[in-house]
Amino acid sequence: MHPRFSFKAFLEVVKSRSLPLEVSEINAIHSLQLIMRDSFQDIEDNGPKPKIHSQQNNLDGPDVDELTFVAVEMVRLIETSIVPNFGVDSSGLINGWNAKMSELIGLQAYEAIGKSMLLVQLFSETKIFGHLGF
Repeated sequence: MHPRFSFKAFLEVVKSRSLPLEVSEINAIHSLQLIMRDSFQDIEDNGPKPKIHSQQNNLDGPDVDELTFVAVEMVRLIETSIVPNFGVDSSGLINGWNAKMSELIGLQAYEAIGKSMLLVQLFSETKIFGHLGF
């Protein structure tokens, strides 16, 4: 089966099972993408800056690392979203997976995270095409 066809079928299932994103959700995701991209660019330019955080230092206040806060908010946004969301790292491995993706694809987060996106796509094709009658 051609990859474009399988992706189109995947999109059709997603469109029919999820509500559209609200403007505020889209804006939040876009802002997080910009912040993360800028942070990674800083790391590439200046090298990584290792930090050690203890449980006691995780208090809210002016010393809270903005990147950590953004990462926590991004995870919360993905996990509580009513639409399917997943994240893929630069190696093509899944690093984020929400409940709606579990419902749609049939894989729980612990089964999907760390796996190749291609393997998950193959798994989802069999589930999706089974529902569509292929």
